[in-house]
This record gives sequence, structure tokens and C-alpha cells, in this order.
Amino acid sequence: MEKKEKEIAKVFLQTNPAIKTVVKKTEAHHGKYRIEGVKYVAGRKTLNTIVKENNCSFNVQLGEMFFSTRLSFE
Repeated sequence: MEKKEKEIAKVFLQTNPAIKTVVKKTEAHHGKYRIEGVKYVAGRKTLNTIVKENNCSFNVQLGEMFFSTRLSFE
């Protein structure tokens, strides 16, 4: 899978125009703040993203803070 990750990411970007960057999780959550490692794969070279939820926008630096859309109900 690692050999094809860039090709897969490029296709993902082409078929989803709203997505600008593809990153890969490199390690599980760890530490007091449950931070996880991420690696840039394709698209814009940035780990910054904007998360929009309940009419609010959050500027998130992936890999430096915990974030999960699955926990949005909390």
C-alpha cells in the first residue's frame, strides 16, 4: 500500500475537488493530549485545515492537537 499511496492520494484529490491536502496517520494517539503523528502525502504542502461544524470554523494544525469528527457530539 505504501508504494501506491501517492497515486491513490492524487486520484482522491482529483475526484474530490473540495479536498486540498491528503495526509496519512503515522502513529496512534499518545500522550496527555492524545496527539497522533501524521505525514503529508499529496496536494498542498500543509498540515493546517479548517473544520466547519455547527456554524463554527476551527483552524486545526494536524499532528499538533487531537481532533476527531467522530466525537463531534461531545
